[in-house]
Amino acid sequence: RTRSCSNHGVTDVLDRQVYGGFITGDLLEMPAGPLSVALGFERREESYDFRPDTAAQGGEFGDPQPPIFGEIDITEFYAEARVPLLESAPAAHYLGLELAIRTSDYSTVGNVSTWKAGVEWAPIDWFRVRGAYNVAIRAPNLDELFATQTIGFSAGDDPCDQDFNPSQAVRDLCVQQGIAASEIDTYDQINVGFGVQSGGNPNLREEESDTWTIGAVITPPMIEGLNLTIDYYDIEIESAIDQLSAQQVVNSCFRTLDNSSETCQAINRFPNGQIDFVAATLKNLAVLTASGLDLQADYGFDLP
Repeated sequence: RTRSCSNHGVTDVLDRQVYGGFITGDLLEMPAGPLSVALGFERREESYDFRPDTAAQGGEFGDPQPPIFGEIDITEFYAEARVPLLESAPAAHYLGLELAIRTSDYSTVGNVSTWKAGVEWAPIDWFRVRGAYNVAIRAPNLDELFATQTIGFSAGDDPCDQDFNPSQAVRDLCVQQGIAASEIDTYDQINVGFGVQSGGNPNLREEESDTWTIGAVITPPMIEGLNLTIDYYDIEIESAIDQLSAQQVVNSCFRTLDNSSETCQAINRFPNGQIDFVAATLKNLAVLTASGLDLQADYGFDLP
């Protein structure tokens, strides 16, 4: 599938090709039922082509817009299985496992593997308990990797300004960044903010997540048509892709007081020491967590 659009001398072309295949079936008959499996593969190729004309590249419609081309290709293989262990046994109307594994080769982040293991137990026919553990990833998409980097303006404070009574350690860092030592004691920020460089980052890594779930399904026989489910989930995402504000980058730099740190290197100053712009492109930043309960109740009945 190809999508393109043009506006003000700029053409965007997004191309995606996907193909794959799978087979499913019962591998063998077990005492508690058939061992069902699925095997498959998928190949995806995506590209983004940003084509500005000469006027757009020269900045006639705003900031200069250089041409950009980026592409991603992914090859994946996966296997899934449903394994019945017990059926119509004492204290086990049903007991079974669900297993899945996927291996993916990204042209951007390399080889990654994800998997899932789940168990389902029904001590009686109207009460079922289920739980699972899942390891997953999300690779950065085309926009996150290759979006045009632009410089805008943001309000913000320079910690080197004398009005903030900077400590000696802060003043030393300010001098390292380019403010003249002879002017550091009287340095004033001229503007009410500074430039912010935002956009994609081709060096992004994949996000990784671990998910636990446990829940129950209840279909009480005394109320025909009623179905109740409750599930608890706990999700943790590492290396989450996000963007800091320019002020957050500056504040982080002056907390570490290490001019070689990534956040300090993101601060770009004019020869007179004033902040020109702060690089605040997308990054693999932090850990995100979420947990909670999903509740559902539905009731069905026949109409006349």
